[in-house]
Amino acid sequence: MKERKLSRRARLELLFRSADDESLLGFTLYDEWNDDWRWAQKECLKRLQSDDQPIRRAALWGLSVLALRKHLEPEIVIPKLQALLDAEPAVANTLKYIYQNFPAFRPKGWKDDRFEPTERSRGKLARMLQSDDEQTVCVALWDAANYEEDWRWVQAECLKRLKSSKELQYGALVGLNYLALRGELEPDVVLFALQEIEHEWTAYIRENIYRFWKPQ
Repeated sequence: MKERKLSRRARLELLFRSADDESLLGFTLYDEWNDDWRWAQKECLKRLQSDDQPIRRAALWGLSVLALRKHLEPEIVIPKLQALLDAEPAVANTLKYIYQNFPAFRPKGWKDDRFEPTERSRGKLARMLQSDDEQTVCVALWDAANYEEDWRWVQAECLKRLKSSKELQYGALVGLNYLALRGELEPDVVLFALQEIEHEWTAYIRENIYRFWKPQ
């Protein structure tokens, strides 16, 4: 008997029924979501009520991806997120993505604080990385991760700061995520380093590595 192949939608539904946070998170990034984004939105909203924090965080990331693609109904999603804001701090990030991509729904007085990377010389980046000001160091990491050709140097500078202060760790993780989006890093080295880090950005980096990494 010929084996019947499941459709993409059927495979997604099976994974959702397993309630596995890694599956949910991973499949938010696939192109199938563009085919029926309202279904994807509904599945994410459903899991915001989960008692399992990783499931809630994965659902929030899914909604963030939909917002970035401008495939989302803000009038439905925003009230549900606002109701969870006190109980789940990560909601604020998803709301930010929605406000950035759907200006008509921005609260009065809300400001878009999106980071815009700047191309700088290697020497300028190196000097910024020596600064005592942690925000300056973070900006240098982000600029380097977007424009510096020597991605191995950038990767090393980010990894060096993974176990630093909270702000520097965040800066390093965002820098690694930029490299993952470029598809230029060493997956084995980065994934090993992330095993010891407890931060929501580690999940984003893993997924972007799996999707965008280009073998050298």
